[in-house]
Amino acid sequence: AAPLLLTATAGLSGKLAFASVVAMYVGLFVAAWGDLVKTWVKADKGGDHLVTSGPFALLRHPNYTGEVLLWTANVFTALAAGNILNPARGGIFALSLLGLV
Repeated sequence: AAPLLLTATAGLSGKLAFASVVAMYVGLFVAAWGDLVKTWVKADKGGDHLVTSGPFALLRHPNYTGEVLLWTANVFTALAAGNILNPARGGIFALSLLGLV
């Protein structure tokens, strides 16, 4: 719900907000799907078995790929919303964490 609340109150264009939130959830889905398939295959065929089905047939590391997509889209959404540098939206706190204020 937090990505939707952020983009709804930020005044972003509808297409940009939608695309960034969709990218975050796609990343979350890819990472979770990779974890699920890996767990099933390892439980069925043993811990030493190389997983080559599901998302592993397309991506070498779907867990990492999903995480990178999720967090990159999250950062892009925050930057586009002005959440990092806008003092009205907690930007001073973010800048103080970086040691800039």
